[in-house]
Amino acid sequence: MVQRLNAQQTQLVVRDLVSQGLCDYQIPDKMSPEAMEKSCVNIVSNPTGRAYGWFDSGFTPRGILVGMVVPDPMTGLLHGYEHVWWMASEFRGFPGIELMRAFEEDCRESKATRVTFGFSHYRQPKAMARMYRRHGYAPYNTSVSKKI
Repeated sequence: MVQRLNAQQTQLVVRDLVSQGLCDYQIPDKMSPEAMEKSCVNIVSNPTGRAYGWFDSGFTPRGILVGMVVPDPMTGLLHGYEHVWWMASEFRGFPGIELMRAFEEDCRESKATRVTFGFSHYRQPKAMARMYRRHGYAPYNTSVSKKI
């Protein structure tokens, strides 16, 4: 079940999900549960921020999506940007898509003209690209990173 979250609920859900592997994500630098919590709460505390939790039948959080709806800096049109999208491994699949759809619907209602999701090249990039294509997404932007 998907539920829209406020900042306080987001903080609690992030804390619950850390023990389920939220910060075990494979990126070059070690993830910080404190930084993840602070970042998500800060986004949701802003009127442009959005957060959704996915809860199992026992009302235990098993996934989260945090994003924002802001004007695109190049066009001025409202644009939804995903910041964090994560599901506990045993719940990946349809529950995660429910989170995606909730964010898309919220973006539509906010009059956004585009939604952007990202994914790391460290975690099954070909499978992720296929999944996004199945849901109507196409490459839009490419980011690169360099440790300095």
